Amino acid sequence: MPHEPPPDPTPILDLIEAFRTSKIMFAAIGLGVFDRLEKAPATVEALARDLGMNRDALERLLNACVGLGLLARTDSTYVNTPAAAAYLCRQSPRRLTGYINYSNTILWELWAYLEDAVREGTHRWKQAFGRRDPSSRRYFARRKTSANSCLACTVSG
Repeated sequence: MPHEPPPDPTPILDLIEAFRTSKIMFAAIGLGVFDRLEKAPATVEALARDLGMNRDALERLLNACVGLGLLARTDSTYVNTPAAAAYLCRQSPRRLTGYINYSNTILWELWAYLEDAVREGTHRWKQAFGRRDPSSRRYFARRKTSANSCLACTVSG
């Protein structure tokens, strides 16, 4: 009886890796990497000094961002890619930083309890945050504006 090779595990492995790649982007935004590079390209030493970061740890984060296509590196200098400049810098009119920060601080916590939500058919707000906080809706409404403006540009452009 012929033995079939196992199916390609790539889709599964990509899903396992997906949360890590999101967190790399979330961390770089939260630490101000893209905003600092919006001012001027910089070396890891300059970025570590300007942002108050550990040089070696920051270099690993920067190189991960290069691998994700968020930064480019020439010799020892890092620069935002066009997509990062457009969507990951707080001063950009097309920024998605509000929604990204909401995803990192709110949605990330809620999704941690997906199994319970599916079992019970209820939201996870209290489980994730210990209280019901209507201010988060205002936070989301403000942050969603940046995503909507970007989507409008994509649809109309």
